Amino acid sequence: MTVSHGEIHIDWQLPEDFRVRTERLDLVPSSPDLVNTGWQDRSQLSEILGARVPGHWPPELVLDSAAPEGAGWWNWYFVKRDANEAVLIGVGGVKGWPAVTQSVQLGCTFLPEFQAQGYGKEAVHALTSWALSQPRIRSVEAEVPEGNAASIAVLRNLGFTETGHDAGLLRFAKQRD
Repeated sequence: MTVSHGEIHIDWQLPEDFRVRTERLDLVPSSPDLVNTGWQDRSQLSEILGARVPGHWPPELVLDSAAPEGAGWWNWYFVKRDANEAVLIGVGGVKGWPAVTQSVQLGCTFLPEFQAQGYGKEAVHALTSWALSQPRIRSVEAEVPEGNAASIAVLRNLGFTETGHDAGLLRFAKQRD
């Protein structure tokens, strides 16, 4: 599901309560309830996700609502599970038109206190694997600022290859085997 200028566009239907689970995370795709919840409404996000939402939510990258590519991008919520509680730690997005291009673009961001702990690698691996398991998708792409060594290392470690660069961004892609 994607959101564009306040309108919901269903790219594929996922079962209600669908989650991609990793060792430590639940990746929760957006739902109509989540789409209609504002980024700043922590209590409603907490209730829908069944997770604590930190007081300094959302991550900085998401706060740039003026970004032209922002609409429709952040449609997965990353919830960290542990014995004591579930906590919302980041968001990610999968966007594109796989019926035409056979590819999607992936991106993610995390709250600062959850960075450099392997959550990004775990989430990108899970979203990439899930996307490449979809019949219409043959390639997952990502763009990273040239100076973001940690994100570049994650993509390379997960088998993404550099495909080009433009305006300070490096482009990477991973093909279905």
